[in-house]
Amino acid sequence: MPTIFKALLAAPLTAIAFGLGALSDASAGADTDAAETPVSSSVMEQGEALYLKNCRLCHGSKGTSGKPLAGNEMLEDADYVASVILVGPGYMASFAEHLSDDEIAMIVTYVRNSWGHAHGPMAASDVAELR
Repeated sequence: MPTIFKALLAAPLTAIAFGLGALSDASAGADTDAAETPVSSSVMEQGEALYLKNCRLCHGSKGTSGKPLAGNEMLEDADYVASVILVGPGYMASFAEHLSDDEIAMIVTYVRNSWGHAHGPMAASDVAELR
């Protein structure tokens, strides 16, 4: 099974684990490490421009429309966010053919570090592994 589908299938289980408070200390530490990794202002600016061009129509300028991104716990999992952008499950369009790994990584970094979120950057090489 391709990695991208594994990430999408694992996401509901991750959400259940969050709800039950069953995440291990190791995974909580991994997110803390990511949040401590600085995100450059250049990446945030580029990510914002790409978000506004490709995502704003459905998610709104502040991530509060459609499927809200602001306050969304699923943004903690960078692989999940990138997989959703690549595959476009449900009513969302797939962006795999329209955006490069770098562009997707910048969008993921932007949404994971906006609207009160601080989850650190995502690398283009991580997006490439999900394709």
